[in-house]
Formats: sequence, structure tokens, C-alpha cells
Amino acid sequence: MAAASLVLVGAAAAVIGRNDGSTIVSTGGGNTTASLSDPVTFEVLRMASSDGQPMGTLRAATYQNALDRLWADTGTKGPPPTVDLAKQVVVSITIPDDACPPKLDGFDRRGTALEPRFVEPTTVCEKPLTQRTFVVAMDWASTGPSFRLFLPGQPVYDFGDTSLVVTRPVTSPALEDPGATAPSTTTPDPTDCHGPSGSATDLKGQPNWKGFAARHWTDRSGCLVRVDVLVDMPGPAHCGYEDADVLSMAGNLGDRYGTAGEPGIAYVRDPAGVFGLPAVTAAFEPDAKLPESAVDTGYRRDGIRLHIDPADASAVWLAYPDGHVELWPLADLPLCM
Repeated sequence: MAAASLVLVGAAAAVIGRNDGSTIVSTGGGNTTASLSDPVTFEVLRMASSDGQPMGTLRAATYQNALDRLWADTGTKGPPPTVDLAKQVVVSITIPDDACPPKLDGFDRRGTALEPRFVEPTTVCEKPLTQRTFVVAMDWASTGPSFRLFLPGQPVYDFGDTSLVVTRPVTSPALEDPGATAPSTTTPDPTDCHGPSGSATDLKGQPNWKGFAARHWTDRSGCLVRVDVLVDMPGPAHCGYEDADVLSMAGNLGDRYGTAGEPGIAYVRDPAGVFGLPAVTAAFEPDAKLPESAVDTGYRRDGIRLHIDPADASAVWLAYPDGHVELWPLADLPLCM
């Protein structure tokens, strides 16, 4: 049976005993959001089996950009379903499985730790063993503002216990005030600061990129910077590159690029390999660690922090509000006409 060492039960129980003497309160799905002693309320958004995530991977999305990436990494075409991220958090849980998928029956709570509980189907399934990712929307009102998602390891499949601390962003309305409409923020809102002509914040003088899905960044003051200073966007769709993302900047970050003297450089997020550059695809790290040499540039987009190593231009790091970090490698991209 797949996922045999996970918490598998035939039906929801009140309390599950552990052989270490501790107990876990058994919770399940449902519609109540009244108390943290009640079941965790959730909805399975997708069950994917061809996402390429390693077994035992846990991820969380508390911002729309992170949700878009999490969804795309399941191999699903198109945008994710609409989720109110002020009220819900989306997590993904990757487990080993066979041809018959289990059911995510609920989450077992022990303090602030939440462990997914899977129920196996009655049908007997054989190999081939595969990996299966559950993408789940969980209600903040039932999880609390911070929790630890825990997945027990399965040494036979070469992964140990995994946990992920998930914290509700401070910019979200308070849980006790679901009608709040003016959330507080600890960082400046993106603003057109009308910088001097030719400066990094001179949006009036930037190239006209209408029709491109350009994602604008801000500097330390919250001022929007020009697209020819720093920008990221999907690869061009007419060349079949839309499933990758490209971060463009000058070799000297903060300068303008796109001229003969400063053609610019690109960092790429291409887990699907659409650019046909195996080394670039292999170098991308979806769950990287910031090296000690990485410095915060002060550039922000949707809560994402851009870090670079001043002595090594081979990669940049994008630190997301949900806590995970991605390494994007430097790439020499093919021409797209």
C-alpha cells in the first residue's frame, strides 16, 4: 500500500495513540472555523502525480505570486483557482504513492503541529511507485496564525521527517476581524516616485512594454523602478517559453540595461526546461538556502526580497514571504524572433 508509514486510518477517530506514549487529537474536514480546538477546515484543490517535486516536499503559499509558482510546479496548465489568501493558506504535500491515490482525510493536531492524515482506498494497487502532490487550501481561522506542517519520514523511500513552519503575513486582516478592509503594512506600498529624468525611478522615461506581463519591482523606499533597471516576466509565449520566468537587470544592478554598452543579464526560473538548457534547469533550486555571502539588495516585489552575492554573479536568490528561497541561475538565453 502507498504511503504506508504515514498516518493511515479507516475512519476518523477521536484520539490516536502513538507508540511513544503521546496522543494526537484527530481532526477532519468540515465547515466550522469557530475554535482552534475544532477540526482544521480545508479543501483539496488538486492532486498531481507528475510535478517533479521530491518525495517528502512541503511548501506553502501565503501570497498570490507564491501560489502561482506552487501551482505551476505541479505541472498544471493555467492559473490556480481563486483563493482568498487573507483567509486561507495553500500548502502542497508530496508523498510516495501507487496507481490508487489515497484520500486526505484531515489533519491531526498536536499543539501547533499539523500532520496530514491519509486514508488508503480499499482497492489493492501495485507498483509503479510514483510521487503524488496534494495542493490544499487551509482556513487560517482553524489553523491559527502560525503552525508547523509535519510529514513523517519514510526511510525506505529515502526521506526523513519533514516540517515547515507557516506564518500568516502581518499584512493580512486580523483573524478576529474578518470584515477588516484596511490591513496594516510594514513596508511602503509601490509608488511612482517620479524620479529625475533618466534615473532608476523615472517611470515616465522607461520603455513602453505594453502587452508584456512585466512584474515591477520597488527600491528600498518603495519607489517603483523602471523595467530597464529590474524586471521579471514569463518567457515569450510565441516561442513556447511561457512556463519559464526571466529576471532581467544590468550587470551592475541599479543601472539601466538594453543598450550596446550594457546589454543586460538574465536569471532564469525554468524547472520544466522549456528553454532547452539542461544546465540551467538543473541549477535552479526551488528550496534553496541563502548563503552567508548573499546580501539583501533592498529590491522588493509582492513581499519577495532579491538577494545577490556581490562576488559571484552566477545566481540570485528570491526570498518569499512564506519563508522559502529560490535560487535562479544566470543564463544565456536562446534568441526568440
